[in-house]
Amino acid sequence: MTNIDTVEPNIKTTEYIMFSIDSTTFQQDFIGPDAISIHLIRTSFNPKTELLSVKMVTREHSERLRRPQSH
Repeated sequence: MTNIDTVEPNIKTTEYIMFSIDSTTFQQDFIGPDAISIHLIRTSFNPKTELLSVKMVTREHSERLRRPQSH
């Protein structure tokens, strides 16, 4: 028998956050002329499921993308 208090949870870390929003809100807040540009995030919206996927782009990620890849 396992004591649940002593077992470490199986948690995976991700850079993505998922939101449930409607198409109108997405258009107003992310696409429309009054939308505030946030350069540290990348978004993907699926209107069928009304899910907004947001990826946080940290300084470390930005610097890595700018560096030439060595093979």
